Amino acid sequence: MKSGDLGYLCTQSGGNFNAAGICSISADQLYNPFNGTPYVNDVITGINPASTAFLQFYPSPNVGSTFTSDNYRTNVPANLSSNGFDVRGDQYFGQKLFVTGRFTFKNIPQLSPEELTIPSSTYYEHVRMLVASGTYASRPTLLNEFRFGLTNDLSGTQNPYNGKPFTEGLGFADINDLWYNGLPEVDFSGETTGLTVDRLNSVGQSRTYGFTESLSWVIGGWQTNNVLTIHSGAFLTPYFTSGDPSGTGSGIIGRAQRPDRVGSLVPSQKNAGERILGSGLACPGGSCSIGEGGSSLPPIGRFGTSGVGILTGPGTIDWDTGLSKSFNLTERVKLRFEVSFVNVMNHLNLGDPDLKITDLNNPSAQLCGLGCITSAQGLFEFAGARQGQASLRIDF
Repeated sequence: MKSGDLGYLCTQSGGNFNAAGICSISADQLYNPFNGTPYVNDVITGINPASTAFLQFYPSPNVGSTFTSDNYRTNVPANLSSNGFDVRGDQYFGQKLFVTGRFTFKNIPQLSPEELTIPSSTYYEHVRMLVASGTYASRPTLLNEFRFGLTNDLSGTQNPYNGKPFTEGLGFADINDLWYNGLPEVDFSGETTGLTVDRLNSVGQSRTYGFTESLSWVIGGWQTNNVLTIHSGAFLTPYFTSGDPSGTGSGIIGRAQRPDRVGSLVPSQKNAGERILGSGLACPGGSCSIGEGGSSLPPIGRFGTSGVGILTGPGTIDWDTGLSKSFNLTERVKLRFEVSFVNVMNHLNLGDPDLKITDLNNPSAQLCGLGCITSAQGLFEFAGARQGQASLRIDF
């Protein structure tokens, strides 16, 4: 079958070939789609060598009939491991100041089997976390804690397969800068639906700074707790999904692709309506629709020049406070009153902006697209609208 011999289509239906190689069942006779001539004995000839080269990634059947869609099975490991350690140090300076620091190191690799005969990829996550805090008791009833944290999270996918020699040997013209593993997108439909091999390497990085100030004060039996949190915004990456300027098939299935970085991305007045300057980004070749009928195709393999994480999203500022006191009702029964607020100042913490460069943004025309923010952070991010609660509790 890999050689182009599809004669089984005729014979499995009870047909046979005459001396000229024509199937007795006309519905099972294959014809050249370009000139209408029949393929002798249903053997397809004249296939482009660039197409047949991809057949090396298809294993030979080992289950059931050769001519069925589910004819190959194998066991492939998908191991997951987590390797890490924590280092912590504590130190008292006199009776009032306590300082502590912790460093966390964690690597999480996981094997991820690929389809066809491509070797398994390794999904990895590397986490480095540093936390330092100091607690100062200026008096027995007043406790102040300062905490600073830095988290660096690097994740991605690696694959040992080097597809550059294979791709360069296909005879394509204008191959330029083969990123990732150099293996083009391989998508098939029909009986091989789901056999999809994409570019095999990727990387993403995020870095977050956090500052927390906590104050506890007890006076006259009343206790107040305050937590001020300040976080930097996440690293963001602009993208587009239409067309296929790189000629690698990435845009055919709507995969996010990188634009070109052509100028500054910071507007003169950064606000929720325009946090990103759209004129600083452009589609490779000048049009994101190139590859779907465009006339000035860039070279195959020409990806956008914009990097990963070049933008920073809105940060977070949050002040939570609480007040409580216990009242003795009897010798054994106590009534405890508590009131607490999340984001007591009701500070607006904006969500991430639209990052799709083909979304038109024009605040004056009420068009909200690239760089426009349409939502705020929620409570699950500890940064939503102000919420408060009060409670009475009896302890006995």
